[in-house]
Amino acid sequence: MTPLGFKKKNGNLVNFKLDSEAQVSVLPFEILQNWENIPRIKTNARPILAYSNNQVPIIVAETPYSIINEFHDVFSSIGKLNKVVKIHLKDNYTPSVAAARKTLLALHDKVRAELNKMENMGIDNPNKLRICIGPRPLNEAIKMPHYPIPPADRLMINLQ
Repeated sequence: MTPLGFKKKNGNLVNFKLDSEAQVSVLPFEILQNWENIPRIKTNARPILAYSNNQVPIIVAETPYSIINEFHDVFSSIGKLNKVVKIHLKDNYTPSVAAARKTLLALHDKVRAELNKMENMGIDNPNKLRICIGPRPLNEAIKMPHYPIPPADRLMINLQ
């Protein structure tokens, strides 16, 4: 573990140490209570164990529902990205066509109505019948940008 001193995080001064072999990042609740800007806390499905092999209790963890409730104004209406997004494909990709998925005859009218509505509005509504595609061939053809993680010594220089 390398002591790094003090660093501002979310507008709060934190005395911390860098442990490059740690499985999780932890912060005592007493310190978090004194912060003015408390960051979002993510859930952890696996238990956190101390050196003594005792389970460390997780005090606060957010769920998708708590985020939706907290930021209701963001999730209460339809949003659109007002930008053109460019997806760069690999040079050697092969175009593919997938067969239409089968739907129950009893759902045809609902599916058609929902598709027309979505086409007119340009949206997908999670509270109604959902129309989804399986973009696996597209995902495999996308040229992913590579952003390598900088080495630890470079990160420490940036932290100072």
